[in-house]
Amino acid sequence: MSPNGRRIAFVRGDEWGGGADIWVVNADGTNERRLTATPEGEFDPQWSPDGRFLSYSVVRPCGVRCDDWWAEIRRPDGTGTTIVVPQARRVRWSRDGRIVYEGDVNPVYSDTGSIKVGRPGRSYRTLVKLNAGVPSWSPGGRWIAYRYAGLWLVSPNGRTHKRIVARAPYGCPGAGCAGATPAWSPGGRWILYTGYSGVERAVVVVRVRVDGRGRRNVARGSLAAWAPRGNRIAFVAREGLSVVRPDRRGLRLLTRMTPPLPPVWSPDGKKVYFSYGPG
Repeated sequence: MSPNGRRIAFVRGDEWGGGADIWVVNADGTNERRLTATPEGEFDPQWSPDGRFLSYSVVRPCGVRCDDWWAEIRRPDGTGTTIVVPQARRVRWSRDGRIVYEGDVNPVYSDTGSIKVGRPGRSYRTLVKLNAGVPSWSPGGRWIAYRYAGLWLVSPNGRTHKRIVARAPYGCPGAGCAGATPAWSPGGRWILYTGYSGVERAVVVVRVRVDGRGRRNVARGSLAAWAPRGNRIAFVAREGLSVVRPDRRGLRLLTRMTPPLPPVWSPDGKKVYFSYGPG
């Protein structure tokens, strides 16, 4: 969803089989337009905060158990120069136009070698030299949350690192956790992440303060997203796409479809968009 709520970027095709492309369409379903048309697989489109650019990840098979990864940044109408970020994926934008991403992606095992930050088309600073993943900016740009044997915060200059959730309660089996980006509340005081509850024996959405306190299971499910006002949380439960208040009240099933990606709220908080397809 673009920052003004007028356009949607989405993927059509199978990125792992090649041939998946990025498309852009108006929020009312009109003016559908193809942005990429390549044999590679493009996925994970993300809007810049001013809506002028789209970033997306690209994967190209380079042999048996081998995939080349990079990210591209371009205008949503396809004009102008494309910025290429090598060995990168899962680009995320800050409000002031910086990007953070998974860098030094290993082509054989597809492991991430680092977390990097910088301005598009300029130099990029390495923040974390570990197999860390799914970085996410705080609303004010003061912190970047990421996963590595738990949930961590790092400052954009790389000088301060804080682990706010240890490995044990963060352990989470299954595909529902693999790409679950930490989700910041609009005010930047809370983070949602996907974990595993041994008591409930289920994958759960967990809420925690940025100081690591106040951890609480919100609901059984994964892939959570805050509403723009922070008063509701959309997430994917076993029963289907659902919403709940941060205090665990008001649980409501929206649809029995189970999206493979996190849902997206409209800027006014009146609608929830999600992807769904056969298989």
